[in-house]
Amino acid sequence: MANKLQLAFELTSHSFTIAEIRNREVTVLNHVSFSANSEREMKQDIQLAMSAIPVTENYEEFTLSWVSKQFVVVPTPIFKSSSTLAIYSTCFTKEAITNDLDYNVISEGNCVTVFEIPLWLKSFFVIRFPRIIIQHSISNLLRSVLEKNNKTELHLAIYSDTFQLVLVKNSNLLLANSYDFTNEDDLLYYVSFCIQQNELSFEKGVIFLHLSEESDKELVNSFYTKWKTISNFKSYTFQNTPYSLTKQQLTCV
Repeated sequence: MANKLQLAFELTSHSFTIAEIRNREVTVLNHVSFSANSEREMKQDIQLAMSAIPVTENYEEFTLSWVSKQFVVVPTPIFKSSSTLAIYSTCFTKEAITNDLDYNVISEGNCVTVFEIPLWLKSFFVIRFPRIIIQHSISNLLRSVLEKNNKTELHLAIYSDTFQLVLVKNSNLLLANSYDFTNEDDLLYYVSFCIQQNELSFEKGVIFLHLSEESDKELVNSFYTKWKTISNFKSYTFQNTPYSLTKQQLTCV
């Protein structure tokens, strides 16, 4: 459809972004940082941000990417033989489950993402957009990576204080995880450790940077500058596609 319109939301614990996707072209309509972490105040900030949505547009698709660091990706056979609670509790304590557990099937990689999501979030958006598709951000990232033939690739989805790392080689998923960070040296440490642990130091690979609206662009530039000084990883090149995180939401509709 020539003029197909999609309204794409991204929600983290720190911010909320509204974007419009028309023929794979992204326009950010609004981005707000939360004034507080309480449910009530987050809802207020989201409702205020939604005032930027053009009421005259006829959107055909609605998607929400939920960003959190507590998720686990498991092979489909393991998921089928267990339960979401058992899988999640293997990686996180049961006491840590303060909301609802959900999952996304990623057929491209024969795997499933199990994650925690706030109880209020689904009802809040479904009431307003009954056809909305809610997915975890790592699921969108994995689909976009695994749907194509790839050799050695690292994908970094960078937010304000966490980043998701996906590592693939010859279209095989080797790692999908989330890490906390405070500066570019943390990024350097986790990425280099990941490459070394998988014995890929001298591989010819590509590092894809996926930046969110809340990413610290100066920090990312510092990471890139320091990375280029490490001789062992000179065979890796960088690629950064604007609004790649938002475009990944196209894979779930």
